[in-house]
Amino acid sequence: MFTSHTRSLAAAIVGSLSLAACAGSGSPTPVTPLGQPAQKAPEAANGGRCKVLPIADRPAVQRAQAGERSSRDASFANCGIRLSHEGARRPNTSSLQAFDVPGAIDESNCSPYEVFNDCGTFGITINGSGTIAGYYLDTNDAIEAFIRTPDATYTSFQAENKWATYAFDLANGGAIAGQYYNGKGVVGGFIRQKNGSVSRYQAPWASRIPDDSVGQGTSPGAINAGGETGGIYFDAQGVTHGYIRNRDGSFVKAAPDGAVTSSVCIACLNNHGASAGDYKGSDGVGRGFIRSAAGAVTSVTERGATDTGVTGINNRDVVLGFYIDTNSVVWGLILGKNHKRTSFQDPNASETYGNGTQPEAINDAGAVTGFYADAQGNVHGFYRSPSGQFSEFDPQGSIFTEPYAINDSGTVTGYWYDAAGATHGFVWAPN
Repeated sequence: MFTSHTRSLAAAIVGSLSLAACAGSGSPTPVTPLGQPAQKAPEAANGGRCKVLPIADRPAVQRAQAGERSSRDASFANCGIRLSHEGARRPNTSSLQAFDVPGAIDESNCSPYEVFNDCGTFGITINGSGTIAGYYLDTNDAIEAFIRTPDATYTSFQAENKWATYAFDLANGGAIAGQYYNGKGVVGGFIRQKNGSVSRYQAPWASRIPDDSVGQGTSPGAINAGGETGGIYFDAQGVTHGYIRNRDGSFVKAAPDGAVTSSVCIACLNNHGASAGDYKGSDGVGRGFIRSAAGAVTSVTERGATDTGVTGINNRDVVLGFYIDTNSVVWGLILGKNHKRTSFQDPNASETYGNGTQPEAINDAGAVTGFYADAQGNVHGFYRSPSGQFSEFDPQGSIFTEPYAINDSGTVTGYWYDAAGATHGFVWAPN
């Protein structure tokens, strides 16, 4: 099966730089349909048991260093999804451009762990002007954030020191929110203004005890035009909780009553101050939530689903998410005004165990981007127009395409993996 971070918020934990999942509950065991006996998971080709990870849980750019395998690798190895070495389908090449940040590490110099994990360039966010931000692994094995203008001019930066900096969200005015890691077991949040000045912060409730076994610190993944940011902080036990930081520097917690763990997901804070994210209660079931600018919180669940998550909110307060049905198929979900709900699948998606369609981002017009798995287990990017028409795309040579953000012009950015395990950014625009 294929698994996704769905707007995951990166955080340095377990002595490494892995990701704290932002959406869904993410049971690491086979999904059991509601009210039915536990089902046997599919068997792997090598006879091992398939470890089903709902697509809400793949840490997209996981940073576990210590030689451990990524959840992406584990899912691929045992759940039928294959890293095909055949070239993916090519779209109209005039609408898609792959890119690598100058100075990004070459695959031939990546460690075995970095291959299919850290090795290369990750496009994460795009604003209205077409400027892209993200991060890359440089030749010194440091993670650097980057800014790419529409004319392909690049700027790299670090929030604190040359260790690890991740850019997650880019406002139209040019301000960037993200996290940095200083190598001492604690992450911190930063805001970088268009002029290059950087301010760093920690949520007041965040634990900052250097600890390689659990997450510590604060990780913002969303910023709006007013300079508000949102994300997650870790308590002393490494449990994540959602927060909003106001422009004046004050903080509020952002989670439904009864939440055990929660998060405000990447790019899930609109210009009116409404935010969205995910949480788990004491029952361990993943649900989404919407928080108004005034602080009212509404839970998001899909009837009969085993897991529900949120991946975006636009400036019209339309919410994008997903749910996993009782057959472990992932569906896209749009929550419009007047409680209107729209479920969708890419027409080429496989509606079989562990597959389906994973939406990632929505723009103000209602266009959506994300990815889906086809009947052969290959993963492709998609664009869904405001009227519900689909376009599919892959960079030439891609074996796994992950669109990650979309601007109001419909231009998409994200990243893709080649057959050698290197990661590259891309920018795609509808014809």
